Amino acid sequence: MLVFILPAKAVWINQVYYDPIGSETYGEALELYNPTNTSIDISNWIIATTSSETDVKIPENTFIESYGYFLIADEGWNESKDNETWKNAELEEKMTLKNTNGAVAIKDNEGNIIDAVGWGDEEEIPTELFEGTPATKVKAGESLLRIEDTNDNSKDFVATKPYFFTTGELIINADIGGFSENSNIEVLADDDSNAEGIQIFPNKGSNRKIKVKTNSPGILLFGNQIYNLTQADDGYETIIEIPFSLQPGIYTIKTNNEETNIEILPIKGLSINQRKLDLIVTPGSYDTKKIKITNTGNTEITIYAKSQKFTSIKQDLEGHIAILGKIIDEQWKEITQLGAGANSEIEIILSAKEEAIKGEYKAVLSFKAE
Repeated sequence: MLVFILPAKAVWINQVYYDPIGSETYGEALELYNPTNTSIDISNWIIATTSSETDVKIPENTFIESYGYFLIADEGWNESKDNETWKNAELEEKMTLKNTNGAVAIKDNEGNIIDAVGWGDEEEIPTELFEGTPATKVKAGESLLRIEDTNDNSKDFVATKPYFFTTGELIINADIGGFSENSNIEVLADDDSNAEGIQIFPNKGSNRKIKVKTNSPGILLFGNQIYNLTQADDGYETIIEIPFSLQPGIYTIKTNNEETNIEILPIKGLSINQRKLDLIVTPGSYDTKKIKITNTGNTEITIYAKSQKFTSIKQDLEGHIAILGKIIDEQWKEITQLGAGANSEIEIILSAKEEAIKGEYKAVLSFKAE
């Protein structure tokens, strides 16, 4: 008998929405982010809050893909969230986030605190549930958004208008007015089907490690790799790796006296190596920056992009953003294709018209794979 077991790693708290305008019962949300170039297994991790040490337990076989986001929200969020345009949650569970002197932490399956953020009076918050000094309390309808990672909540989080991210999105800040020498970029899947046999999804963007157990010693063959079996309490075992770009199809695992087939399922995905992009443009001019987009799946994908309008507190920007010669607006536009596991540098151009008003503007640029 061959038994497939999966292993686990660490993430950021990216955003906390603890004081919704609508009902507290179904309106709160916690957004996690994987800032690494490999997918992370968060199975059986715990969300601890000032209300409960085990407010939420994350289910088995839960991963955050490379440079990906994972939204945990109150039960009922998908139907009753404050803004119907916000994304649905990857996980809905009853969750209690205090509006005043509250905090939330993520713990791995061994109980280690991976990240934490508190808000309000530090004397009223357990010390293990915040880093440095707690962040300032936000107004109802605002969220706490991470802008950096210095292990000090008061510096790392700011109040903002909520926007819940999907993998393949980044914030672009545009400073219209002048060039600065100090401008910089802040960089930022057992069986997966009910069909007969064993079906496996690769991890998006990273090799999936699977433990294989058998009753006999010797070696194990998978693909063109040879793995040595080591003795365990109840047989022999080894860890095989499934590359994320391995083409969909049927593959055989062989040991000395037995074999089994597994089916690698098709999966599509992308990642971008940036979380935020700063562009500085003078009216009548433009600025450019490059990002790298990676096909984190095992099939060819077509990449599409769209962008919100660039807005400031007072007005929209007179200008546009372009990628590969195409003006990007609020409708999805095809920009390129990428083969399995391939990546490509994409130049992003922001242009401002002569009549553009100086100020700081912001928009969310989104990418998707089909």
